[in-house]
Amino acid sequence: MTQPSLPGADFQLRDAPNGERVANGKITFDASGKKDVVIPPLPAGAYRIVVTGINTSNRTAAQEVKQEKIFLVASSTSKNLPVNLTAITTPQKNEYAVGETASVLLGSGFLRGAYVVELWAGDYFIKNIFIDTDKPVQTIDIPVTAQMKGGFAVRWFGVKDIDIYHGETLISVPWSEKKLTIALDPFSKDLAPGEKPSWGIQAKDPAGNAINAEALVFMYDRSLEYYGRQYGRGFDSLFTPRYFPANASHSDFIPWTSANPLKAGPLYDRLYKNIMPQEKLPSVYADRTWLRLGRYDDGYFAGDDEKGRTELPSAAPAATGMALEDSVVSENKELAQSRDASTTANVRGTKIAYDGASQTGQSPEARKAFADTAFFLPHIKIVNGKASFSFTAPEQLTSWRIKAMVLTSTAQYGSLEAEAVTKKDLMVRLDLPRFFREKDKGTVTVMVHNESDKVMTGTLKINVLENGASIAAAIKLNGLEKPFTLQPHSLASFDWSVEIPGGVTTYTVRAEATATAGDTAQAAILSSLRLTDAEERSLPILPSRERLMESAFALMKGTGTYTISIPAKADPTRITESAVLKVDPQLALSILNSIPFLIDYPHPCVEQTLNRYVPLAIVSGLYAKFPEVKAVVDKLPRRDTVTPPWEKDNPERMIQLQETPWGWESEGRPSIYPVIDLLDPAIVTAYKETTFAKLVSFQKPSGGFPWMPGGQEDIYMTLYVLDGLSQVHRYGGEIPADMVDRAIRYVTKELSQNQPEPYRAALVAYAAYVVTSFPKDKFSSAADAQSQVKNWKVFLEENIHALTPLGKAYLASIYFGLGETKKGDELLETIMSNSQIDPVAGLYWTPEEYSWVWYSDSVEKHAFIMRLLMQQHPDDKRIDAMAQWLLWNRKGSVWKSTKASAAAIYCLLDYMKKGGALLSDETFTINWGGQKEIVRAAGDSWQKDPILIDKPEGVKTDGPLSVFVEKQGKGTAFASLSWTYTTDQLPEASGPGLVTVGRAFYVREKQGSGYTLRQFKSGDTVKVGDQIVVKLTIRTKSQFEYMHLRDPKAAGFEAETLTSGWKYSPLWFYEEPRDSGTNFFFNWLPHGEYVLSYMLRPTKPGEYRIGAATLQSMYAPELTAHSDGFIVKVAK
Repeated sequence: MTQPSLPGADFQLRDAPNGERVANGKITFDASGKKDVVIPPLPAGAYRIVVTGINTSNRTAAQEVKQEKIFLVASSTSKNLPVNLTAITTPQKNEYAVGETASVLLGSGFLRGAYVVELWAGDYFIKNIFIDTDKPVQTIDIPVTAQMKGGFAVRWFGVKDIDIYHGETLISVPWSEKKLTIALDPFSKDLAPGEKPSWGIQAKDPAGNAINAEALVFMYDRSLEYYGRQYGRGFDSLFTPRYFPANASHSDFIPWTSANPLKAGPLYDRLYKNIMPQEKLPSVYADRTWLRLGRYDDGYFAGDDEKGRTELPSAAPAATGMALEDSVVSENKELAQSRDASTTANVRGTKIAYDGASQTGQSPEARKAFADTAFFLPHIKIVNGKASFSFTAPEQLTSWRIKAMVLTSTAQYGSLEAEAVTKKDLMVRLDLPRFFREKDKGTVTVMVHNESDKVMTGTLKINVLENGASIAAAIKLNGLEKPFTLQPHSLASFDWSVEIPGGVTTYTVRAEATATAGDTAQAAILSSLRLTDAEERSLPILPSRERLMESAFALMKGTGTYTISIPAKADPTRITESAVLKVDPQLALSILNSIPFLIDYPHPCVEQTLNRYVPLAIVSGLYAKFPEVKAVVDKLPRRDTVTPPWEKDNPERMIQLQETPWGWESEGRPSIYPVIDLLDPAIVTAYKETTFAKLVSFQKPSGGFPWMPGGQEDIYMTLYVLDGLSQVHRYGGEIPADMVDRAIRYVTKELSQNQPEPYRAALVAYAAYVVTSFPKDKFSSAADAQSQVKNWKVFLEENIHALTPLGKAYLASIYFGLGETKKGDELLETIMSNSQIDPVAGLYWTPEEYSWVWYSDSVEKHAFIMRLLMQQHPDDKRIDAMAQWLLWNRKGSVWKSTKASAAAIYCLLDYMKKGGALLSDETFTINWGGQKEIVRAAGDSWQKDPILIDKPEGVKTDGPLSVFVEKQGKGTAFASLSWTYTTDQLPEASGPGLVTVGRAFYVREKQGSGYTLRQFKSGDTVKVGDQIVVKLTIRTKSQFEYMHLRDPKAAGFEAETLTSGWKYSPLWFYEEPRDSGTNFFFNWLPHGEYVLSYMLRPTKPGEYRIGAATLQSMYAPELTAHSDGFIVKVAK
């Protein structure tokens, strides 16, 4: 068996008794608490050094403490180390240079001395070394060569009987000749706002010589690191250290202790507590750390690291205290030196810096030049080891991160990081909300900082300007001056209330402070020399008027008259942008155009080949069955994308497509590979033949099909291929009987070997359905499998509760295939009774959990059940509702599965032909406000765009909006009425429809050991700092894709998470916080109800307006909904 890797000698010899004492002495620690211990020459062997001392840090009594450390002494390679270690791998030192010889102690006391040693440079093998001596534990010498740059690993193993002993260690060989020494010089970490410093870079090679190079230097506001810090190693990545090679497998079973489920007990104590004993003495720091034991962060063990000397920190508190005090004194001196360089006035021996001193009554120049990135200089030339650059410091008061990277023509490199701070003794900082809306009542705050060592007394002024003129009176800004007194190194905040009038604009907010520092006598001396600071920032005023869209839908089937209405209350502030009736005839060509094209991958797998062949065969059969469609298919527009491109310039979208994550999708999902045009019958025929030839070549001699060509056959993939072939046969295609018979015999053989378990019910149902899908008179294997299918049927009946609607439909199909029509009808009726019918969305089932994956597609499920129902009960009225669901799904989603889409389109065209609507003409008479318009759509024409009818002049929009449509024709059409308007009133939520969105606000409050949510209504009051939970409830009556939800924020409310990213709760969405609201993007929004939430915190007292949350499809913008508006009050 294999022995697992072991820790070092410290652990393996921890219980070994002490032998004869070989040396002793006294240790006196220095002021830093450390002392080097020089060990005299010793014979080869294992030694334990014991340090005993007195811990004086205990306030009650002194305490004797003791600590020990085991180390090894090895002689030359010609001698064995007389120590009985299970396994050891230890280099003499951890780092070597090229040209040196590395000495490594390795071996096991249980072996004879024969080992295989491997040398690796990362994942690159260097060579083997074979050792066959009589020395179980010995040292070997390894010349360090250039190919070991970056480090190398030493790995060995030896065998005795059935036991394998092994070990490994990593030795560093740094790229020291590539590392440059760089520094910022001259450099000052203290900056004044607007200052234009001149800094320099100095660079030297490893030998200390000045070099020529190029540098990248940049400086950015450290607040940006909240969103993400730059952790890139820059040029260090050119010469990264090498690590251990890929894990070697020494056994088929290695019980790693890190995966052990034990949490207590003797075995747990043995495995864990004894590996790293708890320190019992609070004195001399125990040199028994994980690093010393050789334990690394990934949980594996490596060898010991013995250097021949040890450093033992002292526990003397006085020394520690002195070290801290000295560092503080040094820092103060440095600060004082920096202040000496500024303009100063000496008052009683105290230095106070005065920036831009001004005469009394003179307004200081405001800081207004703010930038997140101070400078980015990518090409600074370093000549003879020096370079200089200058910049203008931005005027915000903050700290900066400086990074510099230097590279030479010979790939020598260096990098550094530094920090700088922009500050003043007197600082004014405006703390404004990101925006206000019209009619908001809010608060603006000014922070005043005293960074000096003296008390400051002064005056703070504020003003708000629009186009250069003060509007303090208009926004009810009172008390424009406030006095302040600040203690040294302190700050104070001052609030002003404002009321925002109408008008979308941008305000300029200015705050300035003037102060003197020191006592009264000092102030008198400095009466003409004052400390000043001022800051200006912009404050956007957003509109309170909202842009909203209402919509209503109607399904128009056959000849009839339909009313489409949008209810609305009277609103004197409403301004209509547009009101449009859209009629979308579901013509055969428009349905056919929605089929996704196939991608011609150069090396497809079996699944891809099948999913290429099946739709090709179905579409080929479609052209054969519907020659009238084939005759007019050339009217469809040519495209070279997988799906039809979206309508780009639809004015109904509330957000531009460029602002969404769906640019590629909106272009039609272009592919780097060629696409197969399924709307060209000649191309379909040619590709069908070549693809089928490939599929035939993938079948194994056993009859099964693998996942990848040449791989092992798999029962599921074989069933998947058979299912595809049965669909081809069902849609009129011809397939070889021998190919099918061999595959069915493989399936029956595999499933007959073991009794099926309940968890395999879906697989058995699939197998039974697939086998019975082939006619017994044409496929002998299907007839031979009848008895086994009957056994499967009994098993499925016993586990019918585990079947999904699609699985039950398979079972119903099995009944029909076995001639048990009554059972098939009963089960089909059970399936249909579990469905629901919506007047607009049609008939649907609760979506399956994994309906989005290729082997469980809701579109394919609906098409399968609809076709089964059409075969068995062609006059069932529910077929209309199933076709209605498929058509709505096509309208709200982009069909991407070519296989499922081909089956659904074939099913729909078959349904249309049986109803006489395949190429029927449609006539629509629109009556809007007494004004009529007649529009015709030819059944054999290509309807590129839907029929659009704008609201006629004179139709009022101060109340409900209604349109009457009279339809003549046997086909199906969708009609939608879209009303886009703006309003200055708080909107009410849109009415029930295909999609709805609701919103509720809660305060998260501590209650006992947990938290509760307390809902509050519009007009209620919350407090500054409360944690506000926003819950958005989405309800859909069908499946939709590419949905955008925007939820506005109140002014002064800040999201707890400011970074964008994908989240899951309870479905995947992309969350994008913005200043005035939060965007949510849903790639896929299934049928159902979903609640997502996020958290805000109010920061400013006031009364704020929150607009409606809006939900809209980017693919079909008329699918939209919105919540009601909200008013929230915030108190301190």
